[in-house]
Amino acid sequence: RNEVNPEDNLTRWIHPDDRSFVENNYQLLYEGISCERVEFRIVRPDGEERFISAITDVSFDNKGAPVKIVGCILDITESKKAEEELRQKQYLLEQAQRLAHLGSYEWDIINKRYDRSDELFRIFGLTRDKVAPDETLFKWVHPDDKNFIEKGYKDTMSGLSTGAKKFRIIRPDGEERYLLSDEEVMLDDRGTPIRSIGSVLDITEHKKIEEKLRQSKNLLDQAQQLAHLGSYEYDIRTNRFERSDELFRIFGITRDKVDPEDRLYQWIHPDDRDYIEKGYQAMEAGNKIGPKEFRIIRTDGEERVILSYWETILDDRGVPIKNIGCLLDITERKKVEEQREELILELQNALNNIKTLKGLLPICSKCKKIRTDKGYWSQIEVYIQTHTDASFTHSMCPVCVKEMYGDEDWYKNTNIE
Repeated sequence: RNEVNPEDNLTRWIHPDDRSFVENNYQLLYEGISCERVEFRIVRPDGEERFISAITDVSFDNKGAPVKIVGCILDITESKKAEEELRQKQYLLEQAQRLAHLGSYEWDIINKRYDRSDELFRIFGLTRDKVAPDETLFKWVHPDDKNFIEKGYKDTMSGLSTGAKKFRIIRPDGEERYLLSDEEVMLDDRGTPIRSIGSVLDITEHKKIEEKLRQSKNLLDQAQQLAHLGSYEYDIRTNRFERSDELFRIFGITRDKVDPEDRLYQWIHPDDRDYIEKGYQAMEAGNKIGPKEFRIIRTDGEERVILSYWETILDDRGVPIKNIGCLLDITERKKVEEQREELILELQNALNNIKTLKGLLPICSKCKKIRTDKGYWSQIEVYIQTHTDASFTHSMCPVCVKEMYGDEDWYKNTNIE
């Protein structure tokens, strides 16, 4: 107190950026205009900045001239800090909601008023000024989902917990979006609902991804069914299998009849079980194994032939953590291969038997004719052509030519010997 003169109005301690504002308010007071509350900053001698709230009252004389100003000053620094922290948190919350496409609301059931976040309006494609605080957003709910949402609204009014709800909306621009909402109802001492708070999450992109995955899975299932190719994934750490529908069809069993831990050994042909078990053990040890062919016996007793491909996935330390594989039903192919082998063998036997001369052939020692199976005598070349693929060209050897034509002049003039 001893550092300040009674005439000092302390304006020198006011923050430079607020000084003009405070001086203008002082001037208004001098002019008889009362200012109920003024907030400004001061800079203390130690350099610390504080927030001040000043409340003043002016006394006037009989002529209406101001004669006295009475006021009080309240240090609101901590309150301002709390306000700033709250504002920052609110900003971060709004940013988080915007990034997550998560809107929130609070519904005062007694006064029928809503307090909604900015992101909730963005999700619905609306602006805050177009929606009254007591207005619901029910008219933007998809027509096919309105009964479902209406029931949830009635349950809330009855104090019942409705849980999470998935529904669709149609925004003002006509775009359809998928939402996931959840809320909690607050009751008074008599159990009457007085307030509910909730969140609305835009899951449209998630639903699109789900639909694409569903379509891809359907295409994969159809492709596997057409190719008779089943697939599986085995988590070594949890000892659980994830199998495709076609794999179950190959084995002639249904998914609900098989535990995720079941290796399906009971359907493998008894003569092939040890062979497959050794393959599993080698795979779980991290060894690379090639395709394996084995047989299964389905529940209806039918035996089928399977060709399997396996691959082991290792973690960063080289420890096996997962196996992936596929099973191809090659039963029909094996049947065709066996039929082909049988046909080839039959053809080979037929070729070996067709036009092959075997055993003793009755032949005339003089004319050299051969007796056929029917008892006729045939020239040897005719018989051979009939029973083999051989053919003949007729000519004469030099001895026969000389014997036949040796006395003729034309032959004597040749050198045929």
